[in-house]
Amino acid sequence: MAYRDDTAKESITSLGSLAGAARYDAQCNTQAEPPAYAPTIGYENRHIVAHHSPDRDQIQRITAIRQAALNFLDVIDANCPRCADATAAKRKVREAMMTANAAIVLNGSI
Repeated sequence: MAYRDDTAKESITSLGSLAGAARYDAQCNTQAEPPAYAPTIGYENRHIVAHHSPDRDQIQRITAIRQAALNFLDVIDANCPRCADATAAKRKVREAMMTANAAIVLNGSI
C-alpha cells in the first residue's frame, strides 16, 4: 500500500483496522477516480460486508443448509479417525455452509 505521508502510515499500522484506513482516506485531500472497468467496486465491497437480515424464506433455506452441514459433520466424526485431515474436512464443511448461506442472503449478487 502506498502512503502519502508517514503520519498516515503510522495511524494505519498502529490501529491495524478499517477505522485506521478510513482515517487515512479522510486525511487525503485527493480522491482517485475509480477505474473505468470497475465502476461499482466500492458499492460491491460495502454490499458484501454489510449485515443482511434474512427473510422468512431465506431462513428456511439457511436452516436446511445448516442441517445438511451438521449431518455431514456427524458422518465425518463417525467414519474418520481424529486427525488433522478430519479437522480440515470439518472446517471445509463449515466454510461451505457459510458461503452457501452468504449466497442466500446476498441473493446471488456476487
